[in-house]
Amino acid sequence: MKKNLIASLLLLYSTTVDGLTYTDHFNDIQENSARSFMFTRPIFAHDSTEQAIWHNFINNNKNAMGGNFQIIGAYQQSRTDTAIDHYFLLRCKDQLLVAGDDTSYKECRDIRAEWIGLPSDFSGRMAVNPQQTQAGLTIEYCQDLNAFFDYGFFDGTWINVQFPFVWVQNKMNLVQFDVTPGTQTNPFGPTDIIQAFSQPAWEFGKIVNKRCRFELGALTVQMGRSFISERNGMQVSYYSGLVIPTGSKQDAEFLFDAVTGYNGHCGLNAGVRFNILLNKDTDYFSFCFFADLDDIFLIRNEQCRTLALLDPVTRIGKPLSRFIAFNTKCPDEQNVPGVNILTRTIRSRPYNIADFTTGFRVSVCQWLEFECGYGIWGHGEEKVILRNPLFFQENFGIAGTTAGTTANIFLSSVAQQGPDNIDPITSEPIFVPISECDLDMRAAASGPALNQKAFASLGIQKFGGPIEYFLASGFFLDFPHKNAALKTWGAWAKAGASF
Repeated sequence: MKKNLIASLLLLYSTTVDGLTYTDHFNDIQENSARSFMFTRPIFAHDSTEQAIWHNFINNNKNAMGGNFQIIGAYQQSRTDTAIDHYFLLRCKDQLLVAGDDTSYKECRDIRAEWIGLPSDFSGRMAVNPQQTQAGLTIEYCQDLNAFFDYGFFDGTWINVQFPFVWVQNKMNLVQFDVTPGTQTNPFGPTDIIQAFSQPAWEFGKIVNKRCRFELGALTVQMGRSFISERNGMQVSYYSGLVIPTGSKQDAEFLFDAVTGYNGHCGLNAGVRFNILLNKDTDYFSFCFFADLDDIFLIRNEQCRTLALLDPVTRIGKPLSRFIAFNTKCPDEQNVPGVNILTRTIRSRPYNIADFTTGFRVSVCQWLEFECGYGIWGHGEEKVILRNPLFFQENFGIAGTTAGTTANIFLSSVAQQGPDNIDPITSEPIFVPISECDLDMRAAASGPALNQKAFASLGIQKFGGPIEYFLASGFFLDFPHKNAALKTWGAWAKAGASF
């Protein structure tokens, strides 16, 4: 666990070169693009919200039962950030042009209309604006073990359990404009961009209006020890624990699916907390500096993700190539949607998530406490490994001009269809399949994130008597350093007691 904390400090110092994906080669490493999955911060994963006033109760419980509980209600909303639009689409482009081969936009388009089932004379523009809303209720209980075991070994030792119930709503806000419908030849095919990105033929990667989910996000069990425990004064504690996944994994059928917790990952948790008294006379007020570090190492699991293609020569990713259509050798399987072919079972390795907070606390007459501070939350780039590479062997190739043919992978992209592969001897079309080495795995991974945070809270606390209690509320603002995390604001309120 101590190694995890050291790794967290290194993570917060830099998520540097891993931010440079093949898709973003030679571009600003602060911006990811053409990704198919984003890991978002759960509403209950704010250490500053959990510890506000709560630190005075779990670190020094003198009541007979040694029990503490708190209930936190929180709301988190994403703010407008154009860089997030590029995360799922193309870098530095706020809108994309979709056009067919029979239009004047053929050479400057961003997406070839035929790849996504639209007519060859169709043209139109599209844009997205991903947004997320989270609301949650966290129930937390902490039990001082010294109340049950009268041994010096258990002095200051406690067990803490968290139950976060979370509601999440994700919206892609896909819009279309400047649309010229074109001549529809397929009566069952899409007629516009919105229909094309949510068509029933797509088994994965659909862009729909919104995705909602309500679940118990993740059950966290911690065991810790308070080495120094003075109320409104010096406090030093360490803890470790286990994060048990209770929320669902992301559903690859939808782009930007709602996830309530850590995407189905089990985690190992550890952290340290310091509260340092800065003034001598504490009769009227206490002025403290605090610093907390929380780390979660997420254990790998398996799930479905949508990959992309690499350029065979440069080994640079082909952005949005998940929308390219594919042919097979079977005459009945032609122009298969790329998302159906490139969405496969992978092994996900997110590694560490770190949350560091620091700031100042002022306690007046031991009943009113105000705190304000600064935090950093971040994680490195996720690593994904394909579980069944043999699936692609000799089976699928980029759709050519006729059934059973394949287009040249060197000259094909989401914007253009390359010429058919031709046998140099017979001058006949040949079938050239893609293989595992043609896949861009990083397009399916969550990009590295680093969020800066400002927060403040105000609360009242009552000590003495058989039951001690507190009430508090606060707010926070998140500012992402990279576009792999949402820019958010949030507010919360809590109540708790010791007995």
